[in-house]
Amino acid sequence: MHCQNAESPVKQEKEEERNETTSPTTVLSSLNTKNTTMALRRLYQTKQTGTVRLYLVRHGERLDEVPGNTFYKNCGEQWYDPPLTEMGKRQAYYTATYLKSILQNLPPVLYVSPLSRTVQTAVEIANYLNSFIELVAGLAHCAAAFQSGGVLLQQSSFLSESDIVTLCPTIKLGEYEWIDTDTFMDCIIRLCVISGANSEVVCVTHREGIRDLSKSNLCVSGKKIQYTPYCCIAKFTYNLETKTFQSHGIIGDNKEIYS
Repeated sequence: MHCQNAESPVKQEKEEERNETTSPTTVLSSLNTKNTTMALRRLYQTKQTGTVRLYLVRHGERLDEVPGNTFYKNCGEQWYDPPLTEMGKRQAYYTATYLKSILQNLPPVLYVSPLSRTVQTAVEIANYLNSFIELVAGLAHCAAAFQSGGVLLQQSSFLSESDIVTLCPTIKLGEYEWIDTDTFMDCIIRLCVISGANSEVVCVTHREGIRDLSKSNLCVSGKKIQYTPYCCIAKFTYNLETKTFQSHGIIGDNKEIYS
């Protein structure tokens, strides 16, 4: 028997959208329970004012770029995922000490590209800052291997959680967030919006992302960044109202390269 009062699924979903508070926290929780694309769209539409301080940290020295290394002889299908060298780990530690000196508050979470070199870098930083690590696939989207099409950006491209714990036994791992619709730019905007006004967001990522953001049309002021040494820190602010970035320079080798 046909029920006259029954609402269609589409109408019901629209009604839920209208009734549900569209705060960043609400939309964040909906990422795991509803259509991801819809949740991201609603997140960007959330009205906020103020700014977010964004720090993009490049990973430390990678093994495959060291003269005389044999990484490619033994890496198999993971040719795009070299680990850090011991020097890279030391670089990460020094970067952690500098971050602690410039952050207003120690970050509870570091957002990290789920590749070996970025995870190992983040662990050195997180151990010093007493932070958890959240793996975010969108932060790897900018890496050359993914941009060139050499590797598909999919969950199987990255280490599993058990592999990561084996690689970094001291890791304090939070969630492994898998949102395959994110570009790098979408990803960092989303993290800034979720974090909210007057907050600080720290991401461990790749040189291409730092360069791309500084040259983006969304970055309305500040110098374009080209030189990105290992474990450098690029400083940006994100305006939640205008949805634009400002570049505030880059720190590398424990000194201001420009500001």
